This record gives sequence, structure tokens and C-alpha cells, in this order.
Amino acid sequence: MRKIADFFELDRCLDSTSTNRTSITLKNSKTKLLDLSEGIMIHILSFCDKKDLYQIGQVSREMNKLAMSSYLWQEISFKSRPEIAKDTLIEKIVSQFKQLRCLDLSYCEDVGNKSGFAISQQCDSTVFKELRLDGCRKVNDTLLKTLMSKYSTASEETPEPSEKT
Repeated sequence: MRKIADFFELDRCLDSTSTNRTSITLKNSKTKLLDLSEGIMIHILSFCDKKDLYQIGQVSREMNKLAMSSYLWQEISFKSRPEIAKDTLIEKIVSQFKQLRCLDLSYCEDVGNKSGFAISQQCDSTVFKELRLDGCRKVNDTLLKTLMSKYSTASEETPEPSEKT
């Protein structure tokens, strides 16, 4: 599998005002990445995994703004690294990414009610569709009832088309 670095070159340079700047150029091209439109940039970044997006966001403020676009963070899974999912991280994620549709917290043993209540308060019930809590031992019935009352009501508000006889 190819890495994002296979397509871009990073150059640290000194500009005319004597401040350090980072220039990102498409390999085999004279086009600078930030010369592309925001929509094209976000489309390019949509092929990156979350780890790459985080690293790209460290390059500059402009790249951070693009890499943290809600569009790129609609589905988040901690399944491959459940040990990093903590209540404080989940709270930050759900408050920042308003277009979150799917959050997989399966077997994240440190995730508990605090994360769940943040999800119920922050995630838009018309957008948020899937939450996986398999193996989350700290989640209790009170939280599950809260989540069910918010999200099952939202799905019932959109009636299914009826069959014509």
C-alpha cells in the first residue's frame, strides 16, 4: 500500500521575510498542493487514513484546517487501537466533528458513560447513524437508554414509504 509521502514532496525553505515555511509540491509537478482548490484538496485527503490525516495536519495551519474538515471525519473507528480511546478524546471528537455518522468504539475498555453522554449531547440525530459499543464494559443501562431514546426517536421521525395496493 502506498503512503501519502509517495505523492508529495515537503520542502522547508526560507522565504523573503526570513521566516520558515513549508512548501508541499506534487511529485513530478510544479503545482504546489495549496494552490489547488479546497474541494480538490479535501477530495485528495479523503484517500488518506486517519493517522495520515493527523500527520498532514501537523504540517501547517492551512493543512490542519483541511485535514480536520468534518467531511473527512464522518466515520471513525478505534477497533484497531482500542487502547487509545479515552473519554476525553471521544468528547473532543464528537464536539469537533459535527458531521460524524459512524463511531466504532468496540472493545475500548476505557470508554464509559462520560463518552456516551457526550455523544448523546453533541451528535446530530439526523446525521449520526451508527455507534458500536461491543465489549465496552464501562457502559451501563442508563447510558444505553439515553442513547436509544435520542436516536430511536430520530429514526422514527422519518417514515418509510408505504406500499400502494
